Amino acid sequence: VINVPLRLLISAFLGILILALIYRKRSCVCLLLYPCIFLMGSLNYEIWQQNNLMHPFMEYLPLSDASLEGYIIEPHDTSSYKAIMMLEKLLTDVQQIPVKRKFLLILDRDFPFMLLPGDKIRLHHVLLESLPQPRNPGQLDTRKYLLMHGIPGQITCQPQTVFESVNQSSKLYIGRYLYQIRNAVDQHISCYFDEETAGFLSAIFLGKKEKVNKSVKLDFQKSGVAHVLAISGLHVGFVVYFIFTFLSFLPLSVRWHNVLTLICLIFYMLITGSQPPVVRATVMVSIYLMGHNLERRTDVYNSVMGAAFIILLIQPQQLFWVGFQFSFAAVLSILFFYQKLKPVEKLVIRHIPEVKFVKPLIIKMVQLFLVSLAAQLGTLPLMALYFHQIPIISLILNILVIPMIALIIPVGFLVLLISLFSHSLSILISQLLIFLVQILLGIVHFAAELPGAYFRISAPSMLLIILYGVFLFLIFTVFLPNLRQVRLLSFVCFILLILLYIVPRRPLLSITMLDVGQGDAFLVTTAGDKQLLIDAGPVHSNWDSGANIIIPAIQSSGKLRFDKIFISHPHSDHIGGIFSILSEIKVDSVYLPEMKENDLWQDSALKVLNRKKIPFRLLRMGDRLEIDPFTRIFILSPSIYDDASISKNLNNVSLVMLLQMENSRILWTGDAETPVEGKLLSWGNFLKADILKIGHHGSITSSSEKFLSAVSPSLALISVGKQNKYGHPSNIVLQRLKDSEINYFRSDRTGAVRLEYGRNGWFRTKWN
Repeated sequence: VINVPLRLLISAFLGILILALIYRKRSCVCLLLYPCIFLMGSLNYEIWQQNNLMHPFMEYLPLSDASLEGYIIEPHDTSSYKAIMMLEKLLTDVQQIPVKRKFLLILDRDFPFMLLPGDKIRLHHVLLESLPQPRNPGQLDTRKYLLMHGIPGQITCQPQTVFESVNQSSKLYIGRYLYQIRNAVDQHISCYFDEETAGFLSAIFLGKKEKVNKSVKLDFQKSGVAHVLAISGLHVGFVVYFIFTFLSFLPLSVRWHNVLTLICLIFYMLITGSQPPVVRATVMVSIYLMGHNLERRTDVYNSVMGAAFIILLIQPQQLFWVGFQFSFAAVLSILFFYQKLKPVEKLVIRHIPEVKFVKPLIIKMVQLFLVSLAAQLGTLPLMALYFHQIPIISLILNILVIPMIALIIPVGFLVLLISLFSHSLSILISQLLIFLVQILLGIVHFAAELPGAYFRISAPSMLLIILYGVFLFLIFTVFLPNLRQVRLLSFVCFILLILLYIVPRRPLLSITMLDVGQGDAFLVTTAGDKQLLIDAGPVHSNWDSGANIIIPAIQSSGKLRFDKIFISHPHSDHIGGIFSILSEIKVDSVYLPEMKENDLWQDSALKVLNRKKIPFRLLRMGDRLEIDPFTRIFILSPSIYDDASISKNLNNVSLVMLLQMENSRILWTGDAETPVEGKLLSWGNFLKADILKIGHHGSITSSSEKFLSAVSPSLALISVGKQNKYGHPSNIVLQRLKDSEINYFRSDRTGAVRLEYGRNGWFRTKWN
């Protein structure tokens, strides 16, 4: 939330306005107009924040046993059990406190009712709290997303929550009817198509992506054509063409055709949820059609900027929405860069042989390629910033995908229209549409699986984005006619990038304890810029620490590989995430404990390593690894001479690793229990460390008083799941740490913790 004093914005705005009135010269007025518009936008955004995100009662959150009343704005679905509620008032024994703020409503999975927009409800014994902060680096910042949609907090239903239905609110009947129409169309689509096709059509017609198969979403994202799954300006263009063509059969003047097209388009925008690309396209088409009716010529740049101005005037927070940024970046890039690429198009066309039907087809393909290239040039920084990947195949794939979408959308509308009159004919046409959709999904899946279809990158810095923008501007506006200058500029920029990003820099030793729930996962960056992963977190039927936490974290750090991965022992909460990591991230080598008996998890990991030809090594006590010239790791356990009574417990075959960098030492013990800790005491002073990873998530079976005294750390890290069923960490262990004056961080309360080593020792830094 950006907090700028309101009085300061108003004073600056009035000051510039007074200057513009004093200096009435045209040049001065134009010069002062830009800061005036900027301040007006800032003022509008500040007012929006105060009206939507701020309220005196927010200072008293959380409230664990609250009663409240409000109405539903956006209903929940069966997959998320989350709705958006307008919280009208808090109910207390003494008074009713007016609130009038939107809140996220998290329902219990056994919630028996289907809420609709406009339903007025009263809830008792709910948890009312602020939005939680993200718990790991690289994680989707849901808090920021909700704040930018005017939602400052959440309401969580508890087992004891009491639900009351009140008379419906009359304020949202329009939203209720639009929701019912949208659902009716969605159900109508489901009647004529199989589940996969229906989910795809619901996404491109109604903007409902909940039913789209996850693998289909991933294919479209990898291949760089995810814009197809969101209703964009492209879709709106096809819809306008279909509406205008349909209306052309009516005996009306062109002006009335324009008016009816505009009414139909606004209605379509409303039932699709008024998403930024649809609103932008609708406003642009509206300006064009109104200009046509008024016999005024419209400028396309004015239309785009007019659309942005109208949207931001009503909802200034949209400036920070990813959809808004992508939509306007794409359309402005197409308008600007495509015109600059016209000479390339003419050059190619001149060399196309004059063959009937072939030349027009090739010209259209060239145009689609250049439009796709133009759009990608402008959206490339956003793709890198938000999704950490650059699609390559999309430049070619759009040549096939866009014409197919241009065919699928009108055929889909035709099926829905004919179904009102002839069920059998609509079924017949729907079979053609199913065939087209399956071909499209097959092409996208094939493209996504091609080697080099896309490549992952780290999130670019703002400096790199600015350099990219300056480079494009110079190429396309200053140096384009002179190829020699283009080569010179490219070389200078290349050298500059090398100096900024490729010249080796010695980082601090850093360690990040990720919050993977009930499990372990630690990222370590050494002084020699080596990236290590110690344990890979748990995996469950619907959760994978590797895919959901570790991969986003390593990408956000600017690294795209692991030099070494250490798995302390083959329990699922330590090894589970490694399989998704090995499939997505380059790994140089993997280290596991040497075991006397086979284990299913470890054997599965070794098979994957062998198949991918990734070097691995089984470690035991006495092994020593040189990570870089500054960093070494010593293996203190397990030993091949351990008693069977010890080694039969997988926790006790955990790798106990001591990392040493100059005078700093960190000790990881995995899940090793007190019998192993007793044997480790024989290492004497060599066991001492600055930081200790508390064994077995703080269980009473580890962290004995003698062991803590021998290690004598100044700081301890406890990786543990929030409200886990094991009761970790043990209160006894926490008391031992307190008695020993050892400060500690526990991931269930702090989320991920990042520590860095500097001249003054270890200190905590913010990862976000």
